[in-house]
Amino acid sequence: MADVYVAFKYPVYPKPWQARLLKSHLASLCMLYNTLRDLKLDAWKAEHVSLNENDLRRIALEKRRQNKGLQGIHSQVVRGVATGVARALENYFKGRARFPKRETTRSYRSLTYPQASGYAEESLRGAAEPS
Repeated sequence: MADVYVAFKYPVYPKPWQARLLKSHLASLCMLYNTLRDLKLDAWKAEHVSLNENDLRRIALEKRRQNKGLQGIHSQVVRGVATGVARALENYFKGRARFPKRETTRSYRSLTYPQASGYAEESLRGAAEPS
């Protein structure tokens, strides 16, 4: 029997402080995406070394340990950014997509939790503002 995977998209209606937190997380992830993209391209240009997905994930987790903005983000989301960079470049080299451009904070508008352990529904629905 084949495995079945299901994906869900949920609209979020955050409170103002939650919107600021989400916006800062997306900005940090956008910066990480651009950093990983540039590292992969620079490694190839300088040394003709191709960083694979595992290398990018390891680098992403190292960046998370060093960056205060990334420390509040779940590690699976950070690893997902590395996976996105690897897939974008893989699709380009296989002729399935255009060359991946640098993202801007305005265009980087999603994050993915591979498991159901992301933002708790209660935290977006009725949580009090942190002090």
